[in-house]
Amino acid sequence: MLASVAMQDDPKIQSFFEKGLSEPDESYRMISINDLSEFFRNPSKYLVEKRLGIFLKTGDTLISDQENFDLNPLEKYIIEQEILDKRLSGMPMDEVMEIQKAKGVLPHGNPGTMVFGQLAAETESYASRTETFTKHILLEPVEINLEIDGFQVYGSLDTIYEPYQISMRFAKARPRDFIHAWMYHLALCSYQQDQYPRKTILVCKNEAYEFADITNSQTILGTLLKLYWEGLVIPLKFFPESSFVYAENISKDADQSFSSIRKALNKWIVEYGDYGGESEDPYFKLCFSKINTEAIFDKVFCDIAKEAFLPVLNYRTKITYE
Repeated sequence: MLASVAMQDDPKIQSFFEKGLSEPDESYRMISINDLSEFFRNPSKYLVEKRLGIFLKTGDTLISDQENFDLNPLEKYIIEQEILDKRLSGMPMDEVMEIQKAKGVLPHGNPGTMVFGQLAAETESYASRTETFTKHILLEPVEINLEIDGFQVYGSLDTIYEPYQISMRFAKARPRDFIHAWMYHLALCSYQQDQYPRKTILVCKNEAYEFADITNSQTILGTLLKLYWEGLVIPLKFFPESSFVYAENISKDADQSFSSIRKALNKWIVEYGDYGGESEDPYFKLCFSKINTEAIFDKVFCDIAKEAFLPVLNYRTKITYE
């Protein structure tokens, strides 16, 4: 039997979902591919914000006005991402540096130049890798509008090159990145135009992955849309980090469900970057803190994790960087 996790009883964190919400109106059946990706990146957040209009404060903080240049990981990521975006757009690095200094995110004078140089060097290595994939001809953007099981999925695919679609993020690859790339890959494969490719490349800071052609992409999207609709009524037992760990382990050995749940539970409790377990996410905490972990990590959790992530794992191949 799984051990229960003792959650601090915070009166400000009460579960709203002893009973499910009413079914949403039909407008929710029209959803962009980006919003569908956002839903699966945190279904509880999507439900609470979209249907209840409640926005919780997260642990992410913006860069301080004070002249403190000991950057935390989030601050470093934000600056590096901006440097990378400008670099890939062709802007000279001296202009990028002046923009960052003007925003007050770098020290004045030579110290600021040194800090910028260190950050720019880290982004340059990644930029060089992405150029390996983006050296091909960029195709015209694709506008998709799919009718699937009573839903309308729409959006724009604007990073399609001759051999493949590309999804990029200058950070360590995480389940949320796989979700985003996978949603856009399903959309691309559903487009079904001969002049466009049916592969997607995910390029992250530490590794890259290729997603192969899918012949039943609309069927897979239909399954995800069904989960989306369920998650608009009651919090879906889907947590990207924990669910991915379960699916990844069960994909290696289908008979190891118990040990796979244990690994997922460990991710839920203690392995979520610098912020504690995934259960510390304020939206997951709001929706699930009053529920015993045995009731969270049940058959429903397992089935949803497999439905969402097993196709990702089956069609994913790691690409080795040179």
